[in-house]
Amino acid sequence: MIIPTLKPDEQLEVKKRVDFLLSSILTHPSRPVQDDWLTEGIVTELIRRGSLHKGMDWKKVAPKGYNKSVENVREFLSRAVRKPLNTAEKYALGRLVARALSDYLANTPGFGLKVVLQNVNKVPEALDASYPGYAASGMLGMLIKVK
Repeated sequence: MIIPTLKPDEQLEVKKRVDFLLSSILTHPSRPVQDDWLTEGIVTELIRRGSLHKGMDWKKVAPKGYNKSVENVREFLSRAVRKPLNTAEKYALGRLVARALSDYLANTPGFGLKVVLQNVNKVPEALDASYPGYAASGMLGMLIKVK
């Protein structure tokens, strides 16, 4: 590990640079708010699919009431997991859910960020299509693996 071999002032400089880089990533307009792991998963999945470029501001296409819809979905997911999740597990769940929702909506005309955000309330149906019975039985957490 390189950090312990650095002098204290060098360690401080590395910490400052890392803090700056992390803050710029987390406050970039195309990135969701830090605690919105579900929207983060959606953005990440759509970038992976090539349906969204990294600089696009997701807030500009989010429908009215999106924040309430995504909050309801996160509550549903917490019931479907039935165990407290740490931050890494939440982000992993967000990516898993985003992939299921994107697969579910892939044949929708105009598929992209706007369509996915407008249909975030269809997460329960999308999960059941991809992982039948897992959410209803509270076993959705079994699909999450964080290393």
